[in-house]
Amino acid sequence: MKNKMTFFESHLSCQGKKYYTFLNKKKFFFSLVFVISLIIVIAVSGCINQEETPKELYNITKDGVEYVFLNNIYDTMNMSVEDGSSIRKTINEPLSVKIAFNGSNSEDNAYFSVVSYNLVEKLKNYYIYTRGKMVDFSAVNLNGSEQFPYGSTIILLKGPNTGANITRVYYDNACVYNGVVVAKFSRCIVIEGTDYSGLVKASERLMLFLLEYEQSK
Repeated sequence: MKNKMTFFESHLSCQGKKYYTFLNKKKFFFSLVFVISLIIVIAVSGCINQEETPKELYNITKDGVEYVFLNNIYDTMNMSVEDGSSIRKTINEPLSVKIAFNGSNSEDNAYFSVVSYNLVEKLKNYYIYTRGKMVDFSAVNLNGSEQFPYGSTIILLKGPNTGANITRVYYDNACVYNGVVVAKFSRCIVIEGTDYSGLVKASERLMLFLLEYEQSK
């Protein structure tokens, strides 16, 4: 009986060791799976939370001319140009362009001075080096007495205090400002911004459109 018990006990001890080894292996396996899963979660979380360095671009070259912009071009390109085909046709045809604005507000006047200067400088280079022609520019205060000739090509600026309700660039075949026709049989490209930054960005969006800059570049 003693030998049998000893054999039985020995058998149980052997089975216990095997079971214990199995449990240890199983525990190790699940621990390994847990560690690997934790590493994957941390890695994925790091990728998600890691902020990409924003792209920045402030100048482009077209037909040998460098154009420098005040706003990040990648941000400016997020703005749409409404009725682009009409804008391109309008801006490519004339021998003279009128920059029109309502000069009744001193704050907007300061904006218009900077925006129109930067815009005209770029447009002159665009006409000479890309279109191959000379175009005359002149500024017209809508609050004054100056009249537009029939069939004028007009770039109309609107600021936060002079009619801008949204920041955008669009074509206006009727050329209407505050319910009044600016000039009969004329075509207007309207640039409006609800603040100075928006007005500058809208004017630069027009130039990027005319220069045929593509976002993918």
